[in-house]
Amino acid sequence: MGGAGSPDARPPATGARSATTPAAPTEPAATLSEVLRGTVFAALPGTETEARTVATLLGRDTRVYLNAAASDGNLFALTSPRVLHIGTHGFFLQDAWERQALPDPMLRTGLALAGAQTAVSEGDSEGLLTGLELAGLHLEATDLVVLSACDTGLGDAVAGEGVAGLNQAFLSAGARHIVLSQWKVPDAETAQLMAAFYAEYARGTEAAEALRDAKLTLRRRGLPPRDWAAFLLSGG
Repeated sequence: MGGAGSPDARPPATGARSATTPAAPTEPAATLSEVLRGTVFAALPGTETEARTVATLLGRDTRVYLNAAASDGNLFALTSPRVLHIGTHGFFLQDAWERQALPDPMLRTGLALAGAQTAVSEGDSEGLLTGLELAGLHLEATDLVVLSACDTGLGDAVAGEGVAGLNQAFLSAGARHIVLSQWKVPDAETAQLMAAFYAEYARGTEAAEALRDAKLTLRRRGLPPRDWAAFLLSGG
């Protein structure tokens, strides 16, 4: 996590950048940590490599927050970094019982930062950031937010408001462009995609073209579309 660079939250089997969720509880829950009780946030070794690569490509003024430093406090202390990169677990809860427990879609979507595993185990809230909370970030002069995690582009259609999800949250916070994923993405391959994306973006390529070129790079390497096609660019 960081200024022109990269929040890397690495909550505690490697694989997709999404949580392994438990079965439905016998009674509806009222808080996010209760709904996520039993969830396992698996280790994501690719995110640390990704964060350091992004920082190198973006330059010396980039701040990087890893492990315990990838916290709620450090994220909210940032004020309009030009680029904000977050590599971690993302979630959008959409099972019927999850919707019943948390009717507001902005409370069912979010990111897991440092402390998230403790939060779901002990009923705390630190480390679990909902879309509603993330909308309160100070990103008024931020050109690009990259959410390098699973399911960050998902949400619920709300009449008169569009799609309520992380895209709406970061646009509300002031970000101009946001890179989001439409499904669960693999850890190692996502790190490759992000390295290819930032190699182009750091050379001055517009974000949309840089993302397209990065996807083509992974395609030429023989990776299947499910490993790189999930990401899209939102914003104007």
